[in-house]
Amino acid sequence: MSLNKAEQARINGAKSRGPKTEAGKRKSAMNACKHGLSSKLVVQHNEDDKQFQLLLAAFIEKFQPADPVEHELVFEAAAARFQLRRAWALETATLDRQMEDQRDTIDRLHPVEDEETRLAVAFETLSNQSNTLNLLNRYHSRIRRDYEKAIRDLEHMRASRTLTQPKLPNEPRKPAAPALRSVSRIEHVQPNEPRMEAIFPNEPKIPVPHEPAASAFWPAG
Repeated sequence: MSLNKAEQARINGAKSRGPKTEAGKRKSAMNACKHGLSSKLVVQHNEDDKQFQLLLAAFIEKFQPADPVEHELVFEAAAARFQLRRAWALETATLDRQMEDQRDTIDRLHPVEDEETRLAVAFETLSNQSNTLNLLNRYHSRIRRDYEKAIRDLEHMRASRTLTQPKLPNEPRKPAAPALRSVSRIEHVQPNEPRMEAIFPNEPKIPVPHEPAASAFWPAG
């Protein structure tokens, strides 16, 4: 790259103010977190990393984090969910191993027992002779609380942002509702109101003749 092109690229970069659209901002937030959040923090070496990546992608698609802080909470929720799967797998594997360890004993003492009974015997043995199931239960409860807290914190953060978001200056105001006319009193019309002229304004008036004076009939003596 020549000196002029490099200088021009530097000037153009200085003018940039980042993504303008919501989709661009989300993509930028994801890029900022791409190297800071690794599945190595969650996935064990003998677990499937692709399963966690698919779960994390589903959580991001569901919650659409708008910035790195929201992305951190989404990652925390996805990690807790993945750990819940691990807790279920640990419980299943523990019971399977106990049933396998007791297979010879159960087959010798109860040769016709079904698989549900074998599972019950294994569960009873672990409950009486080991603290494994109790620890798994506590492990599951703690992870469940972590998951619910991450979701709750994310919702609280979004609600706070919505309440503090300023109004747009050109946002149209809602029209005021028309005032209702009060009908607290009833007006009474007097018997001589309104006048006939008011009812029939174009009605011609009939002249009233004047009575003749008495001197017209009785001349003065």
